[in-house]
Amino acid sequence: MAFVGLGGGYCPRRRGVGRVICCSEDVGNDLVEFRQSFEGFKRIPVDADALRLIRDEVSKIRDDVKVIVEVRDPRVPMSSYSTMFKQWRKELNTESMVIYTKAEIVPEDEKERIRAFTMDQMDIPYEQVFFEDLRQVRKLRTPDRQEMVSKMKRLALLRGQPRMKRESYKVMVTGVPNSGKSSVVYVSTRTLTKNRKRRGLYSLPPVGFQVGTTKVIGQNWLTLNPDVVLLDTPGVISKSHTGAEDPETPYKLAVCQCISLTKIGEQTGITPKEVADYLLFKLNQARELTYTRIYDLILPTDDIDEVLQRVPGATDELKALRFLRDFQRNKLGFLVLDDIPDVETERPDKEEVDDFVDEVERKFQEVKRRTRLERQRQKRLMMWKDEPEETSIARNPPSDFNF
Repeated sequence: MAFVGLGGGYCPRRRGVGRVICCSEDVGNDLVEFRQSFEGFKRIPVDADALRLIRDEVSKIRDDVKVIVEVRDPRVPMSSYSTMFKQWRKELNTESMVIYTKAEIVPEDEKERIRAFTMDQMDIPYEQVFFEDLRQVRKLRTPDRQEMVSKMKRLALLRGQPRMKRESYKVMVTGVPNSGKSSVVYVSTRTLTKNRKRRGLYSLPPVGFQVGTTKVIGQNWLTLNPDVVLLDTPGVISKSHTGAEDPETPYKLAVCQCISLTKIGEQTGITPKEVADYLLFKLNQARELTYTRIYDLILPTDDIDEVLQRVPGATDELKALRFLRDFQRNKLGFLVLDDIPDVETERPDKEEVDDFVDEVERKFQEVKRRTRLERQRQKRLMMWKDEPEETSIARNPPSDFNF
C-alpha cells in the first residue's frame, strides 16, 4: 500500500490540526472520485504572418542545411513535435537529431521511455536522442556538452560538402517556443564565440525564459575550418499545435509555457485558471498528488477553486499562474502530459559511446586538415598567378597544381 501526497505531522497554516494520511488505493477507490474527462477545450489561431516569415527564411537556406536539430520539452514529447518539421526534413533531405531540455526534472525510467518513443517516431538511432540539463546555461562551457556537440559535427560532415567550397555546413535548430533552442545554441557555440567576441565577428544568441525571445534566424559558428554554423530559429506554432488534430495540445503547451498565456487569452479567451484546471485534471488522472502536500490540502480534489484558495496570490489569475509556475519548476512532481506508447529499445554500452566520440573527433580533425591544406594550396596558387610574367615563365608551377 503506497502513501501519496500527504504526510503526518503539524500543519503550520492550520494550528492544532494534524494532517490526514491517505493511501493511493483509498484515493483511487473510496475517498475521492476524479473526473474522467475535461470539458470546454478551445482552439487557438495560427499566426499566419509569423509562419510565412519563417518559411521564407528557411527557403533561402534550404539547400545548405545538412542537419535539423529538433528541441523538445520532455513533458510534451508528442505535443511539442510539429508536422512542419517533418515536412522540412523530407524536403531538405537532412539528418535528424532530437534534444530534450530540462533533463534535471526527468526520472531515469521516464528518460528511457521517452527516448524509445522518439527513436520509433523519428526512425533515428539511440545516440541521436539527447537529454540535456541547461540550468544556469550562462555558466556552462562547450566541453561540458561534448557528446552533443560532437554529434552535430559528425552529422553535418557526413552529409557531404556544401554546394560551394567557401560555404559552411549548416545545422538548423528548430522547436516550439521556449523549448530551449537558444540555450542549446548558446552552450554549443560559447567557447568559440568567447574567443572572437571582442573582435566583433559575432555574438552569442539571446537567451530568455519568456516565449518569443528569438525573433529572426541567427547564425552562430560551432567550429571553424571546417565551418559548421548553427541556425537559431524562432519558435514555431503550426496547425498541429492549435488543437485542430488534438484539442488538448494547446493546453499542454500552455502548461509548459511553450505558448504565451497572455497572447492566447487575448485571441481566444483562454484564461490561466482554465489552464490550471486542466493541469489539475492531468495530475489527478496520473495520481500525481504532490500538490496536496505543497498546498496543505487534507485530500485531493478536482475543484480548482479549492486548490487556488491555498495558493498564494491576490487574485485567482495570479494564483493560477503561481500554480502553473510551481509545476514548471517541478515542485508538483514530474508528469508527462502526453500519452506516449511504450516502445522497447536497446541501450548501447558506454564503450560504444566513447568510441563514437573518438570517431567524431578523428573525422573532424581529418576534415579540418584537408580544409587547411586546400586553403594553403589556393593561397599559393593565387601568389603564383600574381607574379610578374617573366618570373612566372622562368620557373614551373608546383607539381600539385591541376589546370
